[in-house]
Amino acid sequence: MKEAKRFNKLVIHMEACYSGSMFEDILPSNINVFTMTASNPTESSWAALCADPEIDTCLGDEFTHQWMTDTEKRQVNKWTLGEQYSTVKSAVKNSHVSKYGDLRMTSLPIGEFQGSGLNTRSLGNSEADWSTALDRSMSSHAHLVSLMHQLKRSNSSRQRELAHQRLHRAQQLSKFVKDTVDEVVEEVISQAEPNGKSSDVHKRLQCFRKVYEQYEHKCFSIQQVPELSDELEKFDHLCEQGYDANVIVQAIFTTCD
Repeated sequence: MKEAKRFNKLVIHMEACYSGSMFEDILPSNINVFTMTASNPTESSWAALCADPEIDTCLGDEFTHQWMTDTEKRQVNKWTLGEQYSTVKSAVKNSHVSKYGDLRMTSLPIGEFQGSGLNTRSLGNSEADWSTALDRSMSSHAHLVSLMHQLKRSNSSRQRELAHQRLHRAQQLSKFVKDTVDEVVEEVISQAEPNGKSSDVHKRLQCFRKVYEQYEHKCFSIQQVPELSDELEKFDHLCEQGYDANVIVQAIFTTCD
């Protein structure tokens, strides 16, 4: 996009587990792109407002709520990206909000990227109301919320039994995914030697992409078992240490055959 001159200056807010890994040592600091992420490269972000038993899902996430409501209550032509980053970083309690890219842009007002003018309307619920109502879950575990709600509101022994089976199955799948990834790692380490730690980030990413695509094809996907996102760092570490992607893929085929 930069080479095609599709933007002058670009701001990205990313909400995802391990979202810092999308930019750390990857995003240049001189192409007029500033990024704020919900978490650093090694941790989950957090879903929020998960307590409503009738909806069976979390309605938001901690990071997005904080930066959007901060924008709503500021004079956006004066409040800077740097001030918003510091405010959001302090307000988000369960993950480490991080910044990447061109940090010179932190002196720019958020109104250049999120609209302009003076905000005058009331926010309704206060921050205290939000904090009191907040029911959080790690984003990678948020799918379990609906299963727990189903179990809590079961009206008969049969409903409770079915709800418990679904929850137990999901938890067992989570454990199975962890076990398969660990088996792949053990197989690789026992069968091959690393080529040495590489400083080429793009080469490492190519290795990881190839490995994940094959794991997803042969074993499980994040859509099937969201907790897989908690385990993928192990594949990235193998690539970082210099293990050949083909060796890792062969271990995946052996483990998940």
